[in-house]
Amino acid sequence: MFKSDPPTEEKTYAKSYRDFKGVDLTSAITEVDDSRSPYAPNMIADMAGFPCKRTGFIRVCDSLGGRINGIHSFITAENIKKMVVHAGNELYSFEPSAPVVQPSPPTSYIYIAVVPEDAQPELIYSGMNNTRSTSFVYGGKLYILDGENYLAYSGSGSAAQVEASAYVPTTRIAMQPAGGGTEHEPVNLLQPKRINQFAWKTGSTVFQLDTKNIDSIVKCEQIDASGSWQNVTGYTADLVAGRVTFSAAPPVASTGDDNVRITFSKRVSGYAERVKNCTINTFYGIGSDSRIFISGNNKYRNYDWYSWSGKADYFPDVNYTVVGAENNAIMGYLKQYDSLMIIKQANDQDASIFKRSATLNGSDTIFTTQQGLAGVGAVSRWCFGTLYDDNLFLAKDGVFGLDTSQVTQQRTAQVRSFYVNGELTKEPGLEEAVCCVSKGYYYLFVNGRVYIADARQKNVNPSKSFGYEWFYWTDVPARCALEYEGELYIGTDEGELHKLKTESKFGMEAYSDNGQAISCAWATKMDTLGDCSSFKRIDKPGTGVLVMPFASASGQIYYVADGEKPVKGFSMNTTFDWSDIDFDNIDFGTLPYPTFVPARKKERKARMFQIIVKNDALNDGLGLYEIRVQYKMKNPIKR
Repeated sequence: MFKSDPPTEEKTYAKSYRDFKGVDLTSAITEVDDSRSPYAPNMIADMAGFPCKRTGFIRVCDSLGGRINGIHSFITAENIKKMVVHAGNELYSFEPSAPVVQPSPPTSYIYIAVVPEDAQPELIYSGMNNTRSTSFVYGGKLYILDGENYLAYSGSGSAAQVEASAYVPTTRIAMQPAGGGTEHEPVNLLQPKRINQFAWKTGSTVFQLDTKNIDSIVKCEQIDASGSWQNVTGYTADLVAGRVTFSAAPPVASTGDDNVRITFSKRVSGYAERVKNCTINTFYGIGSDSRIFISGNNKYRNYDWYSWSGKADYFPDVNYTVVGAENNAIMGYLKQYDSLMIIKQANDQDASIFKRSATLNGSDTIFTTQQGLAGVGAVSRWCFGTLYDDNLFLAKDGVFGLDTSQVTQQRTAQVRSFYVNGELTKEPGLEEAVCCVSKGYYYLFVNGRVYIADARQKNVNPSKSFGYEWFYWTDVPARCALEYEGELYIGTDEGELHKLKTESKFGMEAYSDNGQAISCAWATKMDTLGDCSSFKRIDKPGTGVLVMPFASASGQIYYVADGEKPVKGFSMNTTFDWSDIDFDNIDFGTLPYPTFVPARKKERKARMFQIIVKNDALNDGLGLYEIRVQYKMKNPIKR
């Protein structure tokens, strides 16, 4: 009698997905790295880098009557930090309901912040352009550009047009009555008024100005015997000739300095609009000489202008640069080391990135511009940001950063968003995308979605440049965004202001958007489990997820083989509160440390296999440390 051999025991395999990174929306679903997810809406990395459900937004201000075009902030001369919001055609400042109490004694480095949730919006200007606005802070004032207006706000009263009180330049000094003299200050684009100063000796009472066809004489002055300027009322003017005749000769100055001063007005059509129609700005200079550079005027697409040193209300008519070809507009600025990089729209025939340098020539600062790279250009004016020391902008092919070769010092633009470009570059209306940098994340908002770069997690992507791990959120209706007092605020098309919640302030109610549940998920790649030619059997024991402890957490585990099917629901509460427990869920726990949730479901014949962990419960968290699959190899796939 023959004895049969004992049956060969099937070998059991196990695979763990851990050391999680971000998402990969670009690679083929089978080629995604084990640590990344091809589908992970509304997840973000915690401080240790593990994926967890994002917190939600809460409304902090009801509709202001128009879409939110800009959220701005500044610290007033009184050391009060304020938020100013541009909604529709109006501008609002959030004012505290009670008087602000300054520290005693007052300090220059401690300010008091007014947050919208504790304040009321107060209208400070009507007549804004109903499009996005940008701002900068200078000399204790907030300056705003919206493509039609150039406004200044000091923190009290109303905002006002800068041109109404702009600096009046003295264009000529040491003039003789017949004219001539020395050029002193250029004409101010924002101000039609100019001053001419004469060094009059004796003789003529007729004074020729430095231009003709003027609009009006504002005032005439002369120095009296004590050296003080006094108004002259006895004069006539020939506006066409640009000539002023005094009724009586002024006294001769004893010092030999200029003793006649004439202020007149000559408006040059379109001058003020060159500034007011701008939409982007930055600071750049050398040493303590920092100028304001502005651009984004659609009538002068490739022009930018810069201010007089130390003056936000003085843009000389000679302080401009024509940057490259006129058919692609200047989109934004990025500072890199001691240079200012000017980023234009993409153009295959001309450079799209230029470098501006600043040098000293005696006491003057000289700005020069050099042509740079062609090909990679910006698609949105609102997506320029600096993530720590990395300068980023949005192009039609994704988010790019500026790199510098240590050998050649050649600046190049490299893609930073490879792993989300598969979806990001398909988004319609990228020219309307906006960004915000907050707490080590670069947030890019477009079409209700948010693409998020994590500065703590870098990689070298297949394009051979360094990039970031990325995440993406859905159902975030941001038109603009700002970090204010360490918190992320967004403005919506409906005119509302929302703030991103934190668990430390809101508890588990942080995990909802204005009372609505947030749906999140994390999926593994579609995995062959090491053999694309064989069926696999997924075992019940050893397959499941290691989840983070939350005060309240829940989820559903799905298998994806021939189709998606739910296999396990779970709930756990580390803070034991009977009101938080849903007894309809399969099981619950109160352990304050990571818990393995077994799937307890067999999958008999899987060609490829994927696990998805989802959560769509109101005010419940979800976080993952590991996903584990235990399986056996079965028969070869024959058809």
